[in-house]
Amino acid sequence: MDTKYYLAVNNKQEGPYNLQQLRDMNLDANTLVWYDGLDEWKKLSNLPILSSQLTKTETPPPFDEEKYIIENNTVVPMPTQEVNPFGYINKKAKPNNYLAEAIFSLLFCCPIALIAVYKSLQVNKLYNKGLHDEAKHAAKQARNFALLAVAAGFIIPIISILLS
Repeated sequence: MDTKYYLAVNNKQEGPYNLQQLRDMNLDANTLVWYDGLDEWKKLSNLPILSSQLTKTETPPPFDEEKYIIENNTVVPMPTQEVNPFGYINKKAKPNNYLAEAIFSLLFCCPIALIAVYKSLQVNKLYNKGLHDEAKHAAKQARNFALLAVAAGFIIPIISILLS
């Protein structure tokens, strides 16, 4: 069932109107509105749900590039940080980026170690963008590639000695 809205215009009650009819009108924030469920007449600006459905914006709000990130070629809002009742920001713990281990692994098997270094550098970038799960995944990959480079650095010489 559609809600019926009434307006107070020039000290006279008008209506009932449905939501689509209100959208077609040029209402301002000071227009008085009443519908079933309200105790008294209220300004449209004091009814945020209704106001957001009826107000028209001719110009978009200013674009703040720091509030958005690009994911899969789509602009999406930056994840908001939750604040607990004590005023502290609830952030997931920053994962270890394993950069030292990745650099150390360069001594053993450079091609695989370069992947480890690249992944470890991604961790901080992803975490700072609020992409905590992706940062954790990149940290795990950095660790795995660093371990693989060290293992390859020991195994490859042993295999070459055995085969010669």
